[in-house]
Amino acid sequence: MSDIEKQLAAIRYTADRTKRYNEHGFTLLQLGIRGVVYFNTREDVADALTGLMDFYYEWAKDKLTIAWHEKGHRDIKEVKLTEKSYLKERDKIYRWLDSREKNPPNIEWGMQSEHANTSASYYFNITSIAAGLANEPYMPLGTLLFNLPLEILSSPQDLAKLDEFVGKISEKLDVFHGYIGLAAIPPHNYYDGAPYEYGVCRENLGLIPVTTDYLSTFYRYNIRSISWYTLVGRELYRQLPAGRIESVLANHPDITLRDFAGIKVFKIGSLPETGDIREDLPLGYIALNRALEPIREKYPRENMGGITREQMYYWSRRWDGWEVEEKDGKKIYTQAPQEIIGVEEEPVPISGMWKITSFDGETRHFNKGEIFPEGEGVRTQDVLLGPQMGLTIWELVKGDHNEPLRRKAMW
Repeated sequence: MSDIEKQLAAIRYTADRTKRYNEHGFTLLQLGIRGVVYFNTREDVADALTGLMDFYYEWAKDKLTIAWHEKGHRDIKEVKLTEKSYLKERDKIYRWLDSREKNPPNIEWGMQSEHANTSASYYFNITSIAAGLANEPYMPLGTLLFNLPLEILSSPQDLAKLDEFVGKISEKLDVFHGYIGLAAIPPHNYYDGAPYEYGVCRENLGLIPVTTDYLSTFYRYNIRSISWYTLVGRELYRQLPAGRIESVLANHPDITLRDFAGIKVFKIGSLPETGDIREDLPLGYIALNRALEPIREKYPRENMGGITREQMYYWSRRWDGWEVEEKDGKKIYTQAPQEIIGVEEEPVPISGMWKITSFDGETRHFNKGEIFPEGEGVRTQDVLLGPQMGLTIWELVKGDHNEPLRRKAMW
């Protein structure tokens, strides 16, 4: 069996173990490919996004059955998707995106294969402000989300198509950051599958939680994670220390880098990795994570679905601190212990002295079971508008019973 065949077998095995259904037989969670791209809106947003819509539609039109749109948080309108209805929807979305009127509404549009109460194998969704607001300060990032089924991984033609699609995304959009990789994909409404997501992702480090990836405000300043494909925009890439990427590329030939006018696209291997914690971990993922650590979000605010903020904190560090050694012909993976933290509005896990670490804040005593407060301290304007967005992270500095201050990573 070739390496590619082994990798595909491992992905299929993980897919079988992660699939979840409800009592009516509807799929609640299934392994698939997820793409998430956060972008800055430019005046050419209508041309850029409809061009990407066209690419995806032509690629998957035999599978797509439903389209929907929402303008200004009004009721979502669904239509049966045909070539005729697609062109009508496309023209409508183009006009909305290209609007120069005062205070144009936010626009969301999508298309997918299966009905909304099952996990859609093919799924494409855009959310953006209109062109008329492109030059206004403090505008939210736009989002492009898409799903693809695992079957494309066995097709050289589809893999080439995905490469082409990623290239077009990087050419047409002012990408801030993004990624494409394996994910346990819940239904379109997220909530039914969310309770299963934590357990599935915890066993497979290569899977990315989906339930809150559409909330671009959480990732306005740093990247969410690395994955099979990792896209880094100009603004973030400039923040990396000189020489940090070159050494990784030199030592890890499985990591490739393409440059689209300053938009960097990293790709690790020809197929995505599940990161099964019972198997050898992918060293390329560990290396790229280490290289991009300076621009990674340090205090994720996500706490929707089945994953808490504390769990997201450790999830964002899941590739950190790994050491590998050979013993009796086998690779032994050891992850360095991580600090014990607590998050505002969540229970205190250990009685003792806790210090705010997410900004210049206080130190105080809490008893186990109390609820961490928002905290008091120096919150500069940069902190309030920056990566933390005011989130209070507490770190244990002394337990009442001299408990260790670090422990095995909780994720």
